[in-house]
Amino acid sequence: MAVFESSAKTTALLGHYLTTAGFNVLTGASMTELYDLLEREKIALILLDTKLPDRNGNDIIEDLISSYPHLGIIIITGSTDIEVAVNWLRGGAEGYLTKPVNIDLLHHTVKTVLEKRRLTADNRQFQEELQKTKDLLDHAEHFSSIGQMAVQLVHTIRNSLTSIGGTSRLLERKTTDPYTTKFLNIITEETAKIETTLKDLVSAVAERQHHKTHKGGEDQP
Repeated sequence: MAVFESSAKTTALLGHYLTTAGFNVLTGASMTELYDLLEREKIALILLDTKLPDRNGNDIIEDLISSYPHLGIIIITGSTDIEVAVNWLRGGAEGYLTKPVNIDLLHHTVKTVLEKRRLTADNRQFQEELQKTKDLLDHAEHFSSIGQMAVQLVHTIRNSLTSIGGTSRLLERKTTDPYTTKFLNIITEETAKIETTLKDLVSAVAERQHHKTHKGGEDQP
């Protein structure tokens, strides 16, 4: 957590309370320091003065949210104008505190914003896991389609191999040349090996499809 406040007194007060509450608190007094800090450290929440010496205004919030979308921001302002506060919230701040800061309200605001950030992080993680699951399902479906294509291709190849093997065996019976007989025998043996491999491939695809269908049936109510 970080506190960036133009008033050294307010910074000391907030830093002391938040440290006592168990937070690791980093402090600063300018936007330059803040940007340097955000590049070095992982900050979950920042209490930010709207009028730092080197920059102020709504563009602060817009810039921070654009560059660090997971950063929680609580505005600290000297204005008690509700319209001003609403503008900050519309700009992306998740809470605001008016000076002098009320400690009870500080505690409540920090707790609320951190809980919101936790829920947002949990939801983001859930969405990421959901996307991973969807990708796996798409991947499985893709391979299922490939499996069906493989079966069709295997049938086509087996038809050709059957023709080649049959012709080879027929020629073996008709030839008397030892060299030709040996050559045709090799063709017949290799054709048989390929047919066995294709048969195993078809069985594997069929088993995968059966497992997928059976598993889908179990999932039905």
